[in-house]
Amino acid sequence: MSHVHHWAPLALVVGMVLTGCQGPAEDTPPTTDVADDSPFVETLAPEFVPERLPGGSARENQPHIDDVIAEATENARGDVIGLELVEALVEAGYSLEDIELTPDKSLTERPADSTALALRFGEECLIAQWGRNWYASPVEPLLASGTFLLGKTVSLD
Repeated sequence: MSHVHHWAPLALVVGMVLTGCQGPAEDTPPTTDVADDSPFVETLAPEFVPERLPGGSARENQPHIDDVIAEATENARGDVIGLELVEALVEAGYSLEDIELTPDKSLTERPADSTALALRFGEECLIAQWGRNWYASPVEPLLASGTFLLGKTVSLD
């Protein structure tokens, strides 16, 4: 058996691949999914921007709060500071009196593994929690203590 016969199957495969990679013949008209006389006009859906719902529940306002926090985090330089998020929420129309915040730093002055911010809506609240590379915002009921966060909180006065 000669060396040519060993390469014949490879040459056949290469030839098939190269033939399959060729574009359509020049005399083939391009195809479209829409007829030329179609009234179809391509439009882009407007970007959804959640709005604050005064008098709404925590769940109803969750998309807006998440959006405010996402925007504030995108504009932050370095680690997200809880007080910056509180400021962003107040600027968005939420009341400072309805916000609780855990410290950004541990007792040894190192960055906290996670931070939580609670925003009260009657007998429930949205708890925004974040750490490095994660964020969550569950809606929870009021604790028996009358607060939403356990442990030490930051004075927001």
